Amino acid sequence: MKTRLAAAAFTLCAAILIGCTDSGISRSSGASDTKEKASENMTASDDNDLKTKNVSFCAVGDNLIHETIYKEADGFSGGYDDGKYDFTPFYSEVKDDIKAFDIAFINQETIVGGYNLGLSGYPVFNSPNEVVPALKETGFDMVNTATNHSLDKGQEGIDNAVSVLDKNSLCHDGVYSDESDMDKIRIIDKNGIKAALVSFTESTNGIELPNDYSLSTFDDEYIKKKISAAKTVADVVLVSAHWGTENSFNENDSQKYYSKYFADCGADIIIGTHPHTIQPIKWITADDGRKVLCAYSLGNFLGGMLSFDNVLSGMVSFDIKEKDNRITVDNVKWTPLVIHFEGDKNNIMDSRKNYKVYKLSDYTDKLSKKHILNGYEGNEISVEHFWEKTKEVINSEFLQ
Repeated sequence: MKTRLAAAAFTLCAAILIGCTDSGISRSSGASDTKEKASENMTASDDNDLKTKNVSFCAVGDNLIHETIYKEADGFSGGYDDGKYDFTPFYSEVKDDIKAFDIAFINQETIVGGYNLGLSGYPVFNSPNEVVPALKETGFDMVNTATNHSLDKGQEGIDNAVSVLDKNSLCHDGVYSDESDMDKIRIIDKNGIKAALVSFTESTNGIELPNDYSLSTFDDEYIKKKISAAKTVADVVLVSAHWGTENSFNENDSQKYYSKYFADCGADIIIGTHPHTIQPIKWITADDGRKVLCAYSLGNFLGGMLSFDNVLSGMVSFDIKEKDNRITVDNVKWTPLVIHFEGDKNNIMDSRKNYKVYKLSDYTDKLSKKHILNGYEGNEISVEHFWEKTKEVINSEFLQ
């Protein structure tokens, strides 16, 4: 599916503090400058060190809001069926970890389409507006919105999602309300480093775009122009790639092609989502010799899918450093995550509850025995099994 460029050049986004605003308009698409993050100071012992800038960064995978998840969120805020939702309890166990980073990224898998269109779960999703402030409260700054479910509620759903993200001052890319919105480059300026987010999705689940500008899709010419535009105003370009084969622990040929293509176009970091499983982290060598970090898939951050494969995920973290106008990515680390939920195996579609995201290092065998998937259709849920699969997929150099 092609996404057309209506103009030869992109509108460039002016960067301030850790937030980003769009030149020429009043709406904000940046992260709040009130967040307290760990790497605020840039102390140094000599003149050379003073020239080094550092930003700590983390990314997690798919925020996949199934019906049982938003129904549980309904119960967290007042009474059921009162039109109020609170998603923050799902993320409480990892909130402090997310907030410890200067910039935090998440993939909002399901469209936040507005109540007028009717809330829904799989297969055509529409999530409550309250998902977005919960992401901000948890510590996220950057949000990918280009997914195979972006078009589930058409242009009206997209317009609502853009509005809610803007109102919550989150830096987002992937879906757009008009042509000029599509052409803007989103930047967060933190610790003197300007980081741009550009997002693309390989699939729309066969749904036609309502408008040429609605969604950022995989089109080689468009990808090259957008990354090039980002490079002119940012120190580092992060590509969010929604791609790959669902439920596969390995990258496919298309991912291999596009990881190299993104790198050659100028990407510095590639964050992959969509397969709902974890996939390897690798260094891609661009034609100009740069080493580009590629995390092929981070798995599900939150979701109610019914397999061991889909409840194991990860957070990738690293430091973005700039010295003498040269960007490096250092201290890459993979932190395994687990989605916990409970319920009645005999009514598994409707009874899933007690959703919570944990770091695997904090997860226990006592909790694993309560997991609704433990023993369901042959699933083995245990701390040991989670570690075994993580070590099978993720290179040991990233697990130190």
